[in-house]
Amino acid sequence: MSILQKEGLVLARRTIAKYREELKIPTSNLFTITVDKTGLVAVGVSQETRQGMLQSIAETYSLAIPPMGMQYFVNSPSFGVPIAEIPQWLGLANQDLMKEYPFHGIPVSTERGSLNELKEWINAARRTTPDPSKLRFAIKGDRDVSYDKMKDVIATLQDVNINRFNLITGLEADPNGPKPEAAEEAGGEAPKPN
Repeated sequence: MSILQKEGLVLARRTIAKYREELKIPTSNLFTITVDKTGLVAVGVSQETRQGMLQSIAETYSLAIPPMGMQYFVNSPSFGVPIAEIPQWLGLANQDLMKEYPFHGIPVSTERGSLNELKEWINAARRTTPDPSKLRFAIKGDRDVSYDKMKDVIATLQDVNINRFNLITGLEADPNGPKPEAAEEAGGEAPKPN
């Protein structure tokens, strides 16, 4: 928390403690931004939003998306491809090739004058979600992700007036659950996090 405070982000300790137990992350109308340890950004969004979101981006950037590519995108849980690569990715001959396409990450830049594609996807999701007020946002970050990349993602959210989001960093073990060593000593397996 002190790192965030040094960067000018203030969090109330009581807020964190109060909602730690109560907070349930929604499964529908959820826009999840995942940042891996190398800094690549991917987006996952509720299935009901995916098709409209891609159609909006395709119209804005004059992209041709074949029906099979559209179907694959709608059924994919997440994606991490720059907008310029979408026709190449979703235009592949079959879904097995689409699945193997290397994700290069969605470009996120907070520099003035440069295109922030994450912002484009957020705006497309807002335009095409039946009730944009119900759209919730979450950032899922690897524990080894650079602070600068997370800062860029948070700045992007704030730039589009999203100041409330969930930050998911990993699962914590249930403090009331069995200890891994105790389960192994009893001849069972240690519980694995989901």
